[in-house]
Amino acid sequence: MKFVLFAFLLVAIASCSNEQEQSRRKMRTILSWSATAGMIIDASQKSLVPEGFTKLSLARCRSEIDSLSQQLAQTSQQDLSAQAAGLNKIIEAAEEDIDSGRRDDASKHIADLQRMEENLKARSGAAQ
Repeated sequence: MKFVLFAFLLVAIASCSNEQEQSRRKMRTILSWSATAGMIIDASQKSLVPEGFTKLSLARCRSEIDSLSQQLAQTSQQDLSAQAAGLNKIIEAAEEDIDSGRRDDASKHIADLQRMEENLKARSGAAQ
């Protein structure tokens, strides 16, 4: 009986640990896509990349962040999921500024992305 109880507890602990690790991996991937978007915005601001590349790349970054945020929402990390989804709002705002020719305003969005990334790293344990 004790062996069965011990085995059950061991499986339960491993399951919780596994879910936390998966959530951390997803958050790290979200942060990676966000950092990629920041680099693309920076390169676009400096006219180092074509507009078509910028649009396609930022759309891909937003798509990946959205997908991973939705996956996080299905776990116990719903508050982090909502915050991660906020990264897309910043990326969209930067893209609108770039499309409108306000490339200089993009640096504000890069700083906003970096601030939110740091906050998400700290809250999610993704920095570990």
